[in-house]
Amino acid sequence: KPQDQVDYNAPLFAYQYKTKVLEGDEETRENKLVERMCPSTFESTAEGTLTAWHISEGRVISRPGVPLADVEEACKHGVQFGNLCADCGKDMTTVTYNTITRDTARATVNAVHGHTSLLVSRAEASKSDEEAKRRLLSSRKLSLVVDLDQTIIQATVDPTVAEWQKDPQNPNYPAVKDVRAFQLVDDGPGARGCWYYIKLRPGLEEFLSTISKYY
Repeated sequence: KPQDQVDYNAPLFAYQYKTKVLEGDEETRENKLVERMCPSTFESTAEGTLTAWHISEGRVISRPGVPLADVEEACKHGVQFGNLCADCGKDMTTVTYNTITRDTARATVNAVHGHTSLLVSRAEASKSDEEAKRRLLSSRKLSLVVDLDQTIIQATVDPTVAEWQKDPQNPNYPAVKDVRAFQLVDDGPGARGCWYYIKLRPGLEEFLSTISKYY
């Protein structure tokens, strides 16, 4: 009944359908097609709260595509990361005999450039865009996309930079004394982290401070 909780693949109602089957005729000893009524159950293709019925007992459904019931899902799985729902944690790759649409098809838009593990639905993407527009309009600013490496910063993993930084007598010391370093640890047992060395372009801080008033 309405407001009941419905599980995925749970039987919603029992019904009978008319079909033709081959049966043997004792008199003619031949097989022939005969109409039979077969019992079955209709199982839910969604989980959530049953909010309404669109059919009643005794109704005859003679065509496909007739709405049967409304089920309000607790989670729309609009944000997914690594094939898991970021909201409820459900495995989006799970498929059963009753699956109509794969859950992975609910989120197909890359949320981050170059990162295919984080996907969002078109509705979530539109919502994010609208929120960004409102923030920009309220602050009277524009949106600026800036390439980082080889543009406003210079990045390298060459450990020689660290050696030069430790030796003030090195002729390269003045060029690398302001270089900033950080380490990213690789996954897996016994994995070693990689050190990255970042040099800011001359005047970058003043440049960012100036454009932050407009972007």
